[in-house]
Amino acid sequence: MKALVGYAGVLFLSIYSTRAAAQLIPYSHGVDATGMGGIAATLPSDNAMAQLANPAQTGFFSLNGITSIGTNILSPSFTTFAGNGSGNVSLFSSAIEFGLNLKGLLKPPFKISMGFGLARTSAESDGSSEDLSYTQNDGSNSLRLGLGLEDVIKVGMGVGLDWMSSAIFTSYPGENMKGTVNSYDYGALVQVPITRIIFGWDFENIGKRGLYYLPIANLTVGYAMRDIGVIYYSGDKAPLPRQGDLGIDFEFALDSRFNGHPWKIVSITLAREADESLLKVDSSVSVYQGNTTYDYFSAYTSAIREMSPYNDLIRGVAGGNVGVRSGLQFEVGECAYLRFGSISGSVIGSYKTFGFGFRLEGFMRMLSVIESGTSPHSFLMSMLLNHVDVRYDYAAFTDWRGGPAFNELSVVVR
Repeated sequence: MKALVGYAGVLFLSIYSTRAAAQLIPYSHGVDATGMGGIAATLPSDNAMAQLANPAQTGFFSLNGITSIGTNILSPSFTTFAGNGSGNVSLFSSAIEFGLNLKGLLKPPFKISMGFGLARTSAESDGSSEDLSYTQNDGSNSLRLGLGLEDVIKVGMGVGLDWMSSAIFTSYPGENMKGTVNSYDYGALVQVPITRIIFGWDFENIGKRGLYYLPIANLTVGYAMRDIGVIYYSGDKAPLPRQGDLGIDFEFALDSRFNGHPWKIVSITLAREADESLLKVDSSVSVYQGNTTYDYFSAYTSAIREMSPYNDLIRGVAGGNVGVRSGLQFEVGECAYLRFGSISGSVIGSYKTFGFGFRLEGFMRMLSVIESGTSPHSFLMSMLLNHVDVRYDYAAFTDWRGGPAFNELSVVVR
């Protein structure tokens, strides 16, 4: 039984690394983030899936958003490896978040808002090891609460709760197992508008009508602690892949206004994120099988210990329990996006990613400018041009397990 629990614990880690943003599987729920190497905890996003990587995303979204809904199109499937075996995994994720502006109610001298998010993730898998075959069904329901603050600098903060379950059916007679766990997450995002602070550039000073062009540069710093909890299988426990994340991103853009609303004409985003596994080998739970001793990651470190902002975030060098993700994104007219990413580290492995995306709102704005200028001529067109966006994103690992593909459809209301 002890050996089976150990194997199940490692298997659970491998599958729920997809929920915890990759200890053993380098997959992020947001497909746009996956295309940039899985950078989701650091890069501000109005994709509802981003709340799974950092609950502060919900607070940040609420500063300018009303509703965001995202879901996988087709369940991505791929092969994963855990312990001494392999298996096939099929994933599905969906999420929704809401934003509420509180400035009119509380009347502070700065902008304040509140965010609320819900998400559902499921994973189905089957496979075998040296002496075990299995099928496994996992599920996670998540709740996120966030707070957004803005007075030149934007701040998002958030906390999250997760209700997880796992059921394993094995080839061992009478050794089927079920596990449950409640875990929590917390995080923060801070965005600094560099050019606005240094030069005082602000659209409020140059007008709101028509098309204007303004070069901008933003720096964002993000931090998150994820999957704090322990799963229990039939009375025995196995740790979740607790993880600490720290990252930065720089955005350089030519900003504009369309009918009084923000519109990026072109932008380049460079991002890097360091993920530290907060697990260590505990030899006291080693399991002896035949002539081999298996050590399982089963003890938590007290906090982030190995992460180095200079080595990991500036130089991009991974080491020890710290993995490094690097991402690059090109955007034109908030219509077309092209993304590249890389992942490195002894815990998360070394991979390359690629992705692209399309936005209906940006496409409609471009058509409107070409055909009739910047003013919409109907209520429906005004909604499509300024308030409602339908999005499609694609991402793939170019050198990992056959390059599995990920597709997502989302709707954002601002």
